[in-house]
Amino acid sequence: MNKNSFNFRRFWQLLCQHFKESKKTNLLILSLVFFGTVVVLLFSTLWVSAPKNHWAEVLPVAPESIIALSALSNAAWIAVVVSFAFVCSVFANMSNRSGEIRYLTLPATNAEKWLSRVVYAVVVGVFLVLVCQNLAILFCTGIGWIFDVESLKVLMGMAYDSSIYQEAFKDTLPAALFSEAVSANVVTKFFGVAFMLFGGIAFRRTPWLYTALVLFGCSVLIIVAVTFGFAWLFNMKEIAQSIEASANPNMRVSQLIEDFIVPTMQIWKFVAPVLGIVFLWLSYRLFCRRQLAHKKIKFIR
Repeated sequence: MNKNSFNFRRFWQLLCQHFKESKKTNLLILSLVFFGTVVVLLFSTLWVSAPKNHWAEVLPVAPESIIALSALSNAAWIAVVVSFAFVCSVFANMSNRSGEIRYLTLPATNAEKWLSRVVYAVVVGVFLVLVCQNLAILFCTGIGWIFDVESLKVLMGMAYDSSIYQEAFKDTLPAALFSEAVSANVVTKFFGVAFMLFGGIAFRRTPWLYTALVLFGCSVLIIVAVTFGFAWLFNMKEIAQSIEASANPNMRVSQLIEDFIVPTMQIWKFVAPVLGIVFLWLSYRLFCRRQLAHKKIKFIR
């Protein structure tokens, strides 16, 4: 057997070892996601006991649905923060010198070591976190049906049924927005995971903090670049004047989305996968360079 080629058996042994060594920590994290999501959902729905009547005038959705949507958006931050911190800590086992030496000297190839940590971080930090979040939503929906709480009963529909939004906002938002938003959301998650994996190997100390700072700075630059890019490609003055000339506020919003937001999503659908692949490749290359640096130090000694 060639020890320098990728071997699935060695990869599987490493992957199982990661799960075995961190099962208590993982169970604690996933329990935090589940119970934290339940608490936030219950608090956000039951705290608002009297829906505001003027909501029905502002948005074409039932007040209970607005409460459920607000609760879901509040609870989503728990999964987002936990996933971000966990995936950024993909190489937490190499945070100190002894752990780094122990992991780098394992009888496995670079690809097996890197991929085992990546798969472990994605399975726990993304997949299992989402599973716990969905179970919490299902649990709260069941509580709503048992105790007849309308804002809890509609949680499942507001979380998973996009037709509710399409029907409610069909006269306000263009249909193209909903189809583009689904695909843009998928590629954005892929890009986000790839960027977090890159930050996890690029920063050895508190990688989640430095990755968040870099991501924030890049987001600001991208927003500025996209804004000025569209202002240069399209005559934004004419778009603004036509929007202002429209007497119907809904038409103004719809036109702005069709002329600016939808084209941005279409471009992002092609850019995000490419950037994600680049960051994954850079993550692997940085891991290999750490291998080389360790071997060099060991040789000098």
